[in-house]
Amino acid sequence: MPIKTSKKIIIALLVLIVIYWLPLAIIMMSSRSSIIDSIDQLPVSDAVIIFGAHVTEDGEVTPLLKERLDAGKAIFDAGKSKKIVVSNTEEAANIMAKYLQKEGVEANLIEIDTQAVKTTDTCSYEKNKHAENRSVIFVSQG
Repeated sequence: MPIKTSKKIIIALLVLIVIYWLPLAIIMMSSRSSIIDSIDQLPVSDAVIIFGAHVTEDGEVTPLLKERLDAGKAIFDAGKSKKIVVSNTEEAANIMAKYLQKEGVEANLIEIDTQAVKTTDTCSYEKNKHAENRSVIFVSQG
């Protein structure tokens, strides 16, 4: 293979590598300042919305759901939210609310969305129920 062809192939490969990796590098560098490492870094919001997960057959929260509820309560307890919204199917949302009440959250500070079968349902509920576009913090896991 002639030298000129080899150089063209190497240059083409380098261009492809840059085209592939450059956008990722830019996104990573630009979003670095928005990564939140602790609750203290969160802004104060109108509500913390806790996405639902499965509950056990005997009506208990699963470890995954407990993790979400505890995280939402910690955000609330830190004064970063005025209310907690639990979002799930009717039975599971009520179980979530009862869990938070057992953990010391007053019932009047818990809003229950019983219409969420999937994540988009939670977002639709928030948009339709709160036309004033309140500020929210979403709790899930990543």
